[in-house]
Amino acid sequence: MKRSRLLFSLFFSLLILTLFIFCACAPAGDGGNTDNGEKTYRVMVTVPEGATVVGKNPVEVKAGESATFRITVGKEYVVTGVSDGTFDPATGTLTVTNVREKKNITLSLLHVGYDTTVKYAYFFHGTDEDTTSEDSGQQLFAGTEITVRAGDTGRLFTGWSFSKLGADPSVIVSTEREYTFRLSPDLASGGKVDLYANYADTNRLYYDANGGTVNRGTKNMTTSDYYTTSVSGSSVLVTLKQKYLDYCECASAFWDDGTFRRDGYLLKEYNTKPDGSGESYSPGSKVYHVTGDGSYLTLYCIWEKCADAGVFSVADTTYAAPSGVNPNYIPEWSERGVKITGYTGTLDTLAIPETIGGKKVIGIAAGAFRNASFTTLLLPRTLEFIEDGAFIGCSSLTTLYFPDSIYSVKNAAFDAATYENFRHFIVNATMAPRLSDTEWGSMSLKLSRLLASMDQNRIVIVAGSSSYQGLGTAYLERLLDNRYRVVNFGTARTMNGVFLLEAMRHFVHTGDTVLYAPENSAYMMGERELYWKTVYLTEGMYNLWRYVDISAYTNLFDAFTDYNQNYRYNRAPTSYEAIVNRSSRMNKYGDYLSPDRAHYCGEAGAPKYYDTYYVTMNERYKSKDEGNWKDEANQEANKDYTDPNNKTWATITDPYYADSMNRAIRLVRATGAKVYFSFCPVDADKLVDEARSAAHFAAYDAMIAENFAFDGVLGSSLDYVMAHKYFYDNAFHPNDYGRTYRTYRLYLDLCAALGASPAYGLRDVGTTFEGCLFETGEMTPAGIS
Repeated sequence: MKRSRLLFSLFFSLLILTLFIFCACAPAGDGGNTDNGEKTYRVMVTVPEGATVVGKNPVEVKAGESATFRITVGKEYVVTGVSDGTFDPATGTLTVTNVREKKNITLSLLHVGYDTTVKYAYFFHGTDEDTTSEDSGQQLFAGTEITVRAGDTGRLFTGWSFSKLGADPSVIVSTEREYTFRLSPDLASGGKVDLYANYADTNRLYYDANGGTVNRGTKNMTTSDYYTTSVSGSSVLVTLKQKYLDYCECASAFWDDGTFRRDGYLLKEYNTKPDGSGESYSPGSKVYHVTGDGSYLTLYCIWEKCADAGVFSVADTTYAAPSGVNPNYIPEWSERGVKITGYTGTLDTLAIPETIGGKKVIGIAAGAFRNASFTTLLLPRTLEFIEDGAFIGCSSLTTLYFPDSIYSVKNAAFDAATYENFRHFIVNATMAPRLSDTEWGSMSLKLSRLLASMDQNRIVIVAGSSSYQGLGTAYLERLLDNRYRVVNFGTARTMNGVFLLEAMRHFVHTGDTVLYAPENSAYMMGERELYWKTVYLTEGMYNLWRYVDISAYTNLFDAFTDYNQNYRYNRAPTSYEAIVNRSSRMNKYGDYLSPDRAHYCGEAGAPKYYDTYYVTMNERYKSKDEGNWKDEANQEANKDYTDPNNKTWATITDPYYADSMNRAIRLVRATGAKVYFSFCPVDADKLVDEARSAAHFAAYDAMIAENFAFDGVLGSSLDYVMAHKYFYDNAFHPNDYGRTYRTYRLYLDLCAALGASPAYGLRDVGTTFEGCLFETGEMTPAGIS
């Protein structure tokens, strides 16, 4: 027993001795100890050809301390990376800090082919918002890697260059907002390297008379507070002032006031190409003047040669100035001139001259162009009236260029045969705008936002005043994390909504989402008979008329005459840039503003509420014959929507309306954009009695989905019915409380359509509507179950 214990003790002692010897002999870099018992680790550097480690390698360091190596690098090499630690090219030092394990470090090199021991002075020329990984003005070794990033300056970034851009865009080396390069001899000049961040000046636009001449004395050239002009030969430079650009992103094309002249020709349009093969713009329309390559946009005058005077018969005529109109408002008016009474020409494109026999052409008589064979007709800007029956049997007509200054022209000027193939109606501004400084005349601001975002994904809301007054554009953009530009194309309930929707096909593309959110008006749901307000609201954006098939609509010329005679001629001339003056009632997003909107309906300070609308939430919408919505007695007398003889109501599922809507919807969908139906906000107190159940709303939602060709229906109509206190002056106009709730509800529905999860609550990103003090509870519309 004693012997066994002795053997066990001997075995245990030998085991302890063996372990001690093993630990003592183990390499310290693998986790050994120093003489005083401190842990040490081995650190080794591996370098490729072109570099040498000077001194001890590997080294042993105590736990938590640093390992330092001196490395020489060949003149034509630069260090591009190390697997651990940091390398200082100025001293050739590789440092690894806080070593707590064995390390094998790899150094990576790049052969650049030039001497990297030479230093250059680096200078960065950019804006305060641009950033660079190296300070400007430093002396840096050749081969130094530098990263720069262009900031968001509010101007168009056009790229990086190592010399001033000037007029040669070929010096641009990259158009990416983030750019990385190495200092090299080929970039240096005089011992320094200059890098430029280039931005396009977004305040300039050129016109080229393109065979014509420039008249320096016109209103376009002399009367604007929002831009300056300078002339060089046949070219005009327009420089927009900042107070305009702060509010509107697009220029307005000069209206045709004779600024550009060419004897024997009419100004047909402006175009981005001198041969007319580029983008066309009507005089008086919005134009996005910023080009993608940083150059300045030039609009070329496109001319059409006038027919020889010998093909016309004319008679002297007198046409008195409109009664009650201030003569100062219509300085171009001519009471005496000639009217065309006959035409014997056979031109395919007919441009009627402004003068014949030295006298202005101010009228066209009945029968003057009977059975004429032209396909394209251009009317002169001198024209003041067209008599009924002037164009009879002109069945070849497809395209009409129409000056907006014609005071009198009725539908009856063109017969059914002339309308047969008529498809393209081009409106040119030939008189100064009258409405730009008014609430309704500033809708072109919305087109400006649309044009300025053609390279972005957008949410475009097409609707009446329930969106103009009931949407918070900036709020919705923040809720969507600014991943989409929101364009609030809310206008008026009595605008022909199908016209506006159809025109959108020219501006939207794959990645865009169009929301159609009409009020209960047949004008917004397929009415084809054009109303004067559609003409009224397009002043300043006449290009919209280019993008609709005019044969799908009726009442064209009566609508224009109503517009001119009753709403336009008796207003003082202004300028398209006067849209800026609406900034107190419309923000730069196109949203309506008013300080009295920060009140609950009925509170002191809130406006009068017109108790007129009766909202059905079914297929019966107010017709074009509804009458004045502020006429409470008339609305009350005609509230029975179930009476088939009541002409103030229309059935939107009728093919007359539904086919019109579906044609426009399909045209927009063909662009690749998604088109959804969205519900407008509705005052719960104005619902008819039958519309006070969840089942009624579900049936309404299904009716929209089944009868119209939308990609889908966002949410439910019930979601947009809000309590009376959230409204402003009628059943479709939310106050700022209702506007915020409606916008947030729309955000939730958009998230569902876009396949995203809502990231924010109602108040998380700020509503921006000053004065709105929201209660803590959510909305509960009364009477809906």
